[in-house]
Amino acid sequence: MCGILCCISREPPSIPKYFEQNIRNFDDNIVVWDSQDEAFIQKLIDIDLKQTETLSSEDQHKINNLDKLRICNARLNQIKNTIGKSESHNSELAEAKSKIELEMKSLALVDHIDKNEMANLPPREIGVGLFTSLVPVIASRGPNYLKYISFHIEEAKTWVEQFSSVLSLRQPFVQQPVQVENEQISIQFNGELYNQECLDSNDSKFIGDKIISNIGNFGQGNREKAIVETIAELEGEFAYAIVDKAKQRCYFGRDYVGKRSLVYSLKESSGLVISSVTNGKNENNWEECKAEVVYMYDFESCKLDSYEMALKGARHPKPICNSALNKLKGIEVSNRISKFKEVFFEACKVRVDTIHPIHEDNPHITNLGILFSGGLDCTVIAGTVGQLFSEMSSLSDKTVLIDLLTVGFDNPRTEVSASGSPDRKLAKKSWLELANKFNKDSRISFRLVEVDVNYEEWLRHKSRVERLMYPCDTEMDLSIAIAFYFASRASNGVKLTLNLSTCEIETQANYTSKAKVLLSGLGADELFAGYSRHERVFNDLKPDSGSDVLEKAYSDLANELTNDIKVIYKRNLGRDDRVIASWGKELRYPFLEEKVINYVVQQVELDLKFNHSWETTTNKKGKVSTRLKPVRKWILREYAETLGLTGVKNELKRAIQFGAKSAKMEIGQGKTKGTDQL
Repeated sequence: MCGILCCISREPPSIPKYFEQNIRNFDDNIVVWDSQDEAFIQKLIDIDLKQTETLSSEDQHKINNLDKLRICNARLNQIKNTIGKSESHNSELAEAKSKIELEMKSLALVDHIDKNEMANLPPREIGVGLFTSLVPVIASRGPNYLKYISFHIEEAKTWVEQFSSVLSLRQPFVQQPVQVENEQISIQFNGELYNQECLDSNDSKFIGDKIISNIGNFGQGNREKAIVETIAELEGEFAYAIVDKAKQRCYFGRDYVGKRSLVYSLKESSGLVISSVTNGKNENNWEECKAEVVYMYDFESCKLDSYEMALKGARHPKPICNSALNKLKGIEVSNRISKFKEVFFEACKVRVDTIHPIHEDNPHITNLGILFSGGLDCTVIAGTVGQLFSEMSSLSDKTVLIDLLTVGFDNPRTEVSASGSPDRKLAKKSWLELANKFNKDSRISFRLVEVDVNYEEWLRHKSRVERLMYPCDTEMDLSIAIAFYFASRASNGVKLTLNLSTCEIETQANYTSKAKVLLSGLGADELFAGYSRHERVFNDLKPDSGSDVLEKAYSDLANELTNDIKVIYKRNLGRDDRVIASWGKELRYPFLEEKVINYVVQQVELDLKFNHSWETTTNKKGKVSTRLKPVRKWILREYAETLGLTGVKNELKRAIQFGAKSAKMEIGQGKTKGTDQL
């Protein structure tokens, strides 16, 4: 994984102060700096983390008054639940409600901000340049190696700055930015490639070699085609920024689903900044790069063009629904499940086979993390990985330690503790099923890592999460992002290990997971119709509805699912990557593997995703009614059963912010909507 920061400007750069030592000037136009000094890199990262060390005066005020706020909130809820007996009584209730709300406001807000707090804020808040302010944030994404280069392209009167941070996960290690074709092309690449030709080599070097080969094939006059063709041939999870000095252009973008974050800020007066992260909501007008789009910035004209990536396969085809009115036979359904198992196994395999960091202390141990709520999607990934490792003969000299990372919040508004959150209970149940099934193999160990987040810790990190997740900026974005943020940090948790010989659970406090690669179940709901809004498509369906009504409902569902994959880069992927990678962790998505998407979209019928039947019930008064009995993600549940995961097969969908209790952490937020902007 790599952090990308690239600036193209008509103004000469002001070299970030962090690089003042060890700068190498090769001539008047080229400046280079790099470092593998772990202590220096950590010191740089700590600049960005500094704001989480102390509470602001306002947040401290909330902590000091937390018990009073809880009492006020209880009184307020009591009044809201009281029905007025008369008009005068209603007026009394309204007046009492208003007084309590004013009291809560005074308990939550201070009437002034301590000016001395400004001295404790990180450099981004005290007037340093945009590029410099982003350096510590980019460094946190790749704590193993940093490199800065700047150069002047005289013909275009343009200066280019590139800064990369590298998390070492693939051998051989290659420095970034990568210089190829006699240093006429400079490549920054963030992600993992799963092209068969580069599974056992470094992916950024593979890209450079491919560009050189394509330039040779198409000729120097078709350099643009050579670069774009190279991008279209890449398979995996990635973002990139490629500077072609010869043609004075920069190409940047993301894979066709958008699994890695990339944003840009374009100003006519100051040029273009491309980055893996933003510095928050400000005058820079950050834009999220669209998926499957190649952006091309021309240095001479200062214009930005974009065009759709020329993909080898179909682009977001509409899901098939030809069996919606005519159920498949049992053997055909079994074939669908078997084929899905085949492509999904391969998607998981390629994502765990390519974990071999050169900085690992023990080469005989593979550390893997799974973001784990205990629900269907993440448990299916865990079960697939467990079965995958149990069948691998190449594991004979290795031990696989799989940390299932589950997070819970002590929510002062709902007064639910982290240990009592729904996800915590379900995670323990699903973990026990996995451990009993797979830990019998001495080479495999599933451990549950319970991460608790109290209100004070939430307040300390809230502003950092808001900045990292931007341009996503709603209450729902925050509640989801902050859950992933703490789960992926995976520090100061409690590790649970099942002792199979005694059937007892052994615990280890203050545990920090060493896993640098985390698997996520994101994409399953979008592929298999897992959201409640997918179910609402069938609200108007009746037992006697004609075939045309049923066909219309499934056609509407097909449109929903097609759009879900098209916009997932903006709704989820960029946000999640930005907050999780801030801990030097890399997220990988088996459900969003291109072959998995293509198979599920093009060959799995819609009624195998959203399956329904009719249920007739009689109430106590003898009234008979018939209602829809829906099963979302039906085929995925059947697949879970083939893995022996019967416990999770019938679990309902629960959004992480509600399962972990990270939604609406502030007392008095009862009326806040998830779509409200922060």
